[in-house]
Amino acid sequence: SDLGLLSYRSYWKDVVLDYLVNLKGSSVCVKELSQASGIAQYDLISTLQSMSMIKYWKGQHIVLKNDEIFRKHRQKYKKRPRESQVIDPKRLDWTARAV
Repeated sequence: SDLGLLSYRSYWKDVVLDYLVNLKGSSVCVKELSQASGIAQYDLISTLQSMSMIKYWKGQHIVLKNDEIFRKHRQKYKKRPRESQVIDPKRLDWTARAV
């Protein structure tokens, strides 16, 4: 659903920005970001496109640095502690179902 996509995209955006803001090196590839985050490459590319942070050049996706987006992301988390986003596993109630 559209609402589901908005929720996932918001989460993916936070994960991607956290990763990029804290990146020690100067380059990152989508495959590496996917492995580190557990987010599918297609979803990462879609999320980066929605933030205008990716470009397709010479057969490769290039992740673009956007200092303004990074600044806004840092400000957002100064207002809201990271602990507020941690999931308490004791509160999860999940049952696998065969489809």
